[in-house]
Amino acid sequence: LLEPAILVQDRMVLPSPSTFTPGSTYAIVFSTLAAFLIAVVAYVRLNKRFDITNRDDYFAARNSQGAFSIMMNFFASGIGGWTFYSVPEVATYAGSLGVAGYALSVIAPLVILDLVTPYMRKNLPHGVTLQDFVTLRFGHSMSVVLGVLSLFYMFIFLVAELTSVGGAVHLITGVDPLPTVLGVSLVTLTYTAIGGLPVSLMTDNVQGISILLLITTLCISIYVYSPISGQEIIASGSADVTGGGAISLVTLIFAVCTANMFHAGYWQRVWSAGSNRKQTIGIFGANFLQIIVMCMIGVLGMIAVAKYGDELFVPEYVAFASAFFLINELPFGL
Repeated sequence: LLEPAILVQDRMVLPSPSTFTPGSTYAIVFSTLAAFLIAVVAYVRLNKRFDITNRDDYFAARNSQGAFSIMMNFFASGIGGWTFYSVPEVATYAGSLGVAGYALSVIAPLVILDLVTPYMRKNLPHGVTLQDFVTLRFGHSMSVVLGVLSLFYMFIFLVAELTSVGGAVHLITGVDPLPTVLGVSLVTLTYTAIGGLPVSLMTDNVQGISILLLITTLCISIYVYSPISGQEIIASGSADVTGGGAISLVTLIFAVCTANMFHAGYWQRVWSAGSNRKQTIGIFGANFLQIIVMCMIGVLGMIAVAKYGDELFVPEYVAFASAFFLINELPFGL
């Protein structure tokens, strides 16, 4: 199903991958990763702010982050490669309420975090993750249970993120996604091992800004170059409010929100924030950005339905790649 190489049918032809050669694609991917790694390591070595003097600095970056950093960190953590698959896909069959469900599901955990942050920071000032609180409140047995659940969730989370990145490169260029996945994994592991959480927080700031610029540019480009009008989207029914969409909305909110409460990275940021107020401002900003981005990406699924119709569902189900079909139709080099 991840094979994008021209799905031919009587009424339409879905676009094939771009004309990048495998060699040029890998050269772009790995040179970008290498340049980013070198820049991060050099910046960390030259900036005394990242000097690690103890384990607490390395694992917690306690009380060190301002509101902007918290905002970009939560935004980058919530908006990953998966959004270009899942959000347009849910828009193709659940419409507006499906997109709203994803948007609310990613901001709900942050609202909960903001509500409990003052209590957690006051009663466990030297905590690092939720597991520290569970150990203190319920004992080691429950801590072990939480640890197993968190490890399982974070494993699934990392696999989903990495395969999304590799799959995106594959859908656009047609190359094997495995080298990209390994390259991203190695680069991320290297700079995190060198600088700990402080460096991870810093790179998330860069990632958050980059994601916001990239998604905004990409979505606007598709809106401009797509021949589909707003009237055609409405006529296709892809933006309709339906009972199925309402079910998807409720399901997504409960499923994604409860799963993200096991996200160790979210809980680390509770103690890395400079103050409760900075945490609140950062979370409010992150939620605002996530809602905007989710809506922009969700519209891509609606455009795809208006443009491709049932071809996204039969004879093969390819709705998960609807955004990439639109991306592949953009002028080469854009």
